[in-house]
Amino acid sequence: MGSQANHSTTTQDRPNGTRYPMHHFLSNSRFSSTHSAYLANITTTKEPHTYAQAILDRNWQKAMDEELSTLQLNQTWTLTLLPDGQKPIGCKWVYKIKYNSDGSVDKYKVRLVAKGTLRLKVLTILKLFHQQQN
Repeated sequence: MGSQANHSTTTQDRPNGTRYPMHHFLSNSRFSSTHSAYLANITTTKEPHTYAQAILDRNWQKAMDEELSTLQLNQTWTLTLLPDGQKPIGCKWVYKIKYNSDGSVDKYKVRLVAKGTLRLKVLTILKLFHQQQN
């Protein structure tokens, strides 16, 4: 029998749980120092996925405050009482980090978006279609 390479890995070989770590196959030795710095910066910052995560960071708190102020300044909505039997449309925050060309953070960008608008569009289309049939 010919010799076979042992391809099994142990947990000692993969301390972070990754079976095939990228650094075993790729190298950044050909990247410029500027590009290496950029990659290091953008891979160390994380965008939150929930409000609970974002509220823990002062940068995201400030960005959310600014977004709410802008929405109020532009009179995007009017607060009213919800009519009986109606359900409110939910909303969620969307978080995105914008980077400069050197990888430093340019700004923390947030948007407050309505959820469930697809359902409203479908209902509107169905109502219009039904009206045309009558």
